[in-house]
Amino acid sequence: MPTPFFADLVRELCHEGGTGPLTPTGAVPGHRRFAGAVPADTEFHYAIAGIAQPGEWEVGTGRLDAAGRLVREAVAASSDDGGRVDFAPGLKTLALTVGAGWFTAHDAAVAALDAADDDLAVAIAAKQPLSTAHPAATTGADDDLMTVRRGAGWVNIPLAALVRRGADGHVGIGTANPAQLLELAGGSPRMRIVPAASEQTGGIEIVTDGAHEASFTARGSTGELNIAAGRAPGWGGNIRFFTDTTEKMRLTAAGRLLLGGAADNYMLNIASGAASRGIVADFNTNGHVGALISFTQAGITNNCFGTIPGTGDFGWYVNRNGVADGVLLMRLTAAGSLGIGTDTAAVRLHVKSSGEIMRLETTAARGSGNGFLSFYDPSGRKGYFGYGGTSETIFLMNEENGNIEFGTNAVSRWYVESAGHFTPVADNAYDVGWSAGRVRNLHLASNPIVTSDMREKAWRGAASAAELAAAKRIASELGFYQWNDAVAEKGAEGARLHFGVRAQAVWAIMAGEGLVDPIDAGADPTSRHAFLCWDRWAEERDAEGRIVRAAGERFGIRPDQLALFLIAAQEARLAALEAAA
Repeated sequence: MPTPFFADLVRELCHEGGTGPLTPTGAVPGHRRFAGAVPADTEFHYAIAGIAQPGEWEVGTGRLDAAGRLVREAVAASSDDGGRVDFAPGLKTLALTVGAGWFTAHDAAVAALDAADDDLAVAIAAKQPLSTAHPAATTGADDDLMTVRRGAGWVNIPLAALVRRGADGHVGIGTANPAQLLELAGGSPRMRIVPAASEQTGGIEIVTDGAHEASFTARGSTGELNIAAGRAPGWGGNIRFFTDTTEKMRLTAAGRLLLGGAADNYMLNIASGAASRGIVADFNTNGHVGALISFTQAGITNNCFGTIPGTGDFGWYVNRNGVADGVLLMRLTAAGSLGIGTDTAAVRLHVKSSGEIMRLETTAARGSGNGFLSFYDPSGRKGYFGYGGTSETIFLMNEENGNIEFGTNAVSRWYVESAGHFTPVADNAYDVGWSAGRVRNLHLASNPIVTSDMREKAWRGAASAAELAAAKRIASELGFYQWNDAVAEKGAEGARLHFGVRAQAVWAIMAGEGLVDPIDAGADPTSRHAFLCWDRWAEERDAEGRIVRAAGERFGIRPDQLALFLIAAQEARLAALEAAA
């Protein structure tokens, strides 16, 4: 009875189904993979147990094919009444085991052999010993015969069928005419090297002229296979690999790996690849922790890029030396989003940093180069934002018949219309400047238009006697003045003269007529008359705590409304004079 191959703790997961071969996909924790423990095309006992489908199971004998799949050859027992199970796709385990039927047959065979040994001993004891008085010979001839026992009789086997050493010193196993010093012939010739139990290393050594040239050795304590070339360090031996009589790979004495006949000028040089797919090299992780390439110099931060473990994304790391360490600098997701400084890119280009994040620098000298960002759709460019070096101008340009909008707090506030008009998005909602941030001047080609639609007003009527009295007094307050800043900059003779009022004086006159509260240092001034204005602001500081705007307050007036107020008082005065005449 043939003995199947045995190995301990071989168990893998599988997801395929059907009645044909099944592909192992990875070892169960605490177990080994078939590929590392079981030779291909070697019979062994298997057991298949469904996990996703617990009712499906099968035991029998099979072997691994060249692709590493389990080929089920003979079913010993199964959930399908001993037939080959048509497994449903889903999680299951494949294990190397020992069949109970084999143990039973093995015990019976051993008992039969023991009985045969007893019979043989009796038979040999009754035979006459073979003669040893024949002439001696140093080599064997092709037609030499050796008599051996076969079944109940005897047969003669020619030496050509056994190990043969010819007169030329060539040794043949399975051949009568070895062409080399050692030749193995037969259906599947193999050579096995088994060192003594006390030895740790076994292999083949090639020696020419008394010097070591190359060796193939295996070390049992570490599981290493060592292939060596060269007589001594610096001798310069290469290891070359051929298929179809052509060199396909070379490992040079300098440690360079050359593939496809590549030149000996880089540590790794690939001369060809999968031309039909445009691929030079394919780094396949086989379900492990990612396919990454690392570039390292002694004492310098290493760079590492490739497939990020457990994802379809591509990443670039620094200081990555293990499965989960290092800093991810850049990540390109399988969906096409690029993250720089972040591993969760939310848009096509996501940059996470602080300070200056992006810089566009022209290669031309100042005054001649341009740098800009352009915005396109499939029909062409639609606009750009950039710098014109010739005019030293920053451009924000919409090249279509549309607007340019500006906003804050996710709300559009102002826009430039396609015709060039600067317009607020919401009507009567925003100011230009404020008390502590005044606009210096406005240069207009015509007077501004102030809307005065009666439908938008709750009309109160003419000025009261107290208001007319205040207006007469304010008219006497009118006079020329110079701005203090202008005097400080240009001098009293150079600063221009302006005509108007002093806001606090107007406020005091209105208070004198009982129309507003007097200005009190302990209270904020308030007025129902809109031509009287007052505002206060708090101190502002930058990120380093430096004061960028001191706290302050400022009085003001609305000149157009005040002028109309004074005109009303003047008209009332003229009317009184006319009535008295």
